[in-house]
Amino acid sequence: GRFVVVGSGKIGTQAARSLARRGARALTIVNRTVHRAERLALELPGASGVGLDALPHALARASAIIVATDAMSPVVTHSMVEEACRARALAGEGGAPVLVIDVSV
Repeated sequence: GRFVVVGSGKIGTQAARSLARRGARALTIVNRTVHRAERLALELPGASGVGLDALPHALARASAIIVATDAMSPVVTHSMVEEACRARALAGEGGAPVLVIDVSV
């Protein structure tokens, strides 16, 4: 599957590294600071790092999303996930479930 980790702080980094250790090769790390996402992605085979502006596109391609931010308000909202599901349906992937795990604090 294609994995998205939102946040590259301590918990997001642990999640991304854990996914990579378990064989995830299609991993996108999304972070407010693009440089931090890119730096983490360099450590992980097949990973890419992007900024928040690329979040909608990343969500639309994901089969699993882990959100690990310390933002004061939600970074990934219900409407964003709905829109991503609509985009997946238009791309012919509408029947595949999307797992969302939010461990933000």
